[in-house]
Amino acid sequence: MIAAWPEYPADWISPAVEARFARMQELVRGVREVRNRYMVDDKTRLDVSVKAAAPIAADFTALAAFIGPLAGIANFTAAPDAAKPKQAGTIVRPEFEAYVSLAGLIDPFAEAQRLEKQIADKRKQLDATTAKLANEGFVSRAPAEVVQQQRELVVDLENQIRAMEENLKELKG
Repeated sequence: MIAAWPEYPADWISPAVEARFARMQELVRGVREVRNRYMVDDKTRLDVSVKAAAPIAADFTALAAFIGPLAGIANFTAAPDAAKPKQAGTIVRPEFEAYVSLAGLIDPFAEAQRLEKQIADKRKQLDATTAKLANEGFVSRAPAEVVQQQRELVVDLENQIRAMEENLKELKG
């Protein structure tokens, strides 16, 4: 027997709730990416702090009961003034920055080498994107949304490079 896909009333759809859960998914995905990047065992519970505007931080705090088990978090805090701990993996998203404490879980020297390589790769990508935007032919012929995507990519790459350089400075310091 095949049933039709159910249709829900339009008033059940809430863009605000969907944005809230998308943000939560971004945080969980980011913590999992940090865990994979640094090869931290899934059973090891991590300490995570999130720096975000007050309403977003309050929302993350309200969702902590869901975020913790999904991302393997032991201690979770979210606040506008959250401090980045020493030896932390950083997750940079437009609405928040999250810091995953890796103290005692990583080799600082090997991590510094890996970060230097990543920064060089991101700089190459940033240079290529900036050069593309500096090309008047590209800007005048490309659709406006493509040009805007490239501009947003420049901002995102600059934020990623900044965060990686801060991590590198802390590892070397």
